[in-house]
Amino acid sequence: MDEFPRFDLAGQVALVTGAARGLGRAI
Repeated sequence: MDEFPRFDLAGQVALVTGAARGLGRAI
């Protein structure tokens, strides 16, 4: 999976961003 390292990074960023947005809305 070294051919698409950006995909993993993008996925992680999307997850973190989604979680941050959910927390921000919850608070």
